[in-house]
Amino acid sequence: MPLIPEAARRRHRAFVPADHRFKAAARFLQALWREDRGLAIGTHVNPREPGAAYDVDRLKTNLLSSQPLAFNLFGPLAGDSQLATRFVTEFLPGTLTEVTDVLFEHSPGRGDPRFTADRTAYDVVMRGRNATGARGLICIEIKYSEPGHEPAPPPAAHTDRARHPGPVRGPGRPDPDRRRLPATLPTALPRERHAHSRARGHGDPGLHRPHP
Repeated sequence: MPLIPEAARRRHRAFVPADHRFKAAARFLQALWREDRGLAIGTHVNPREPGAAYDVDRLKTNLLSSQPLAFNLFGPLAGDSQLATRFVTEFLPGTLTEVTDVLFEHSPGRGDPRFTADRTAYDVVMRGRNATGARGLICIEIKYSEPGHEPAPPPAAHTDRARHPGPVRGPGRPDPDRRRLPATLPTALPRERHAHSRARGHGDPGLHRPHP
């Protein structure tokens, strides 16, 4: 185990007086790794939206859960907007031409009565701009499996939202140039129908402003 001189540890801003030899070496290596990658020093906690349902134990212990799959599939895209743009261009052509954000467990209006008035969210949301320069978003629900039924019909408000005549550009302004989604989705797709209802409302102005 190397003995890292105090001067070197201070030079790389990795000196903690209480560190024993192993911990000091590990901290020093972490500092070198961070510097090699141009990462800013400090404590960085990724923002979690209020109400976001992250199950940390499930993320760590159950790789057959859809949430780890979402992070494993789209995590690399969240840190590389150019890669995210190439992904969308290849796999979802005709949607976004530039991806600016990849968000997880995202909903801009949890509990808001203008939408589904609950605390559900999309597994992944990709925000950006389309070929005309207008803001757009791609909402993604990830499932390994789906039971294919639900015990009760959806609330009337969800059905009304799903029947809006075309993708929403703003209040009462369907986009005539985009292919319309079906007025309703089958009852065998409860999660997908619910997500469809939310997406109709999230086109309202101001909800998906780009980060400053």
